[in-house]
Amino acid sequence: MIILIMVKNILIVEDDADLRSVIREQLDGAGYNVLEAANGQIALKIIADQQVDLIITDIDMPIKNGLELLEEVKRDNAGIPVVVMTGGNHSEKLILEAGASAFVQKPFLTDIGTIVRKMAAA
Repeated sequence: MIILIMVKNILIVEDDADLRSVIREQLDGAGYNVLEAANGQIALKIIADQQVDLIITDIDMPIKNGLELLEEVKRDNAGIPVVVMTGGNHSEKLILEAGASAFVQKPFLTDIGTIVRKMAAA
């Protein structure tokens, strides 16, 4: 049985407002509804209040980082795929083992829209 993820609402969790804006522009241009959060704590409030089909999160953020967010999403909202991105020295293998659906190293070699399309087609 093949299950397609109907990605409509994407939550970007990134503390760098400029990078968040760049990602938003790419996804808006591709027709997605984009929600934004500056950290994991804000992201969890959005997830509780709105339909979220895909999360794209940075790891290194204040208040609640991306790994903490990933852990809570996998525990409480396991059906939401999470793409983890980082500019730091984090292990892709460990992040995927923690439950991430995909891993992206910053700076992006592929635009984020391509990654989202792959997630939607998986």
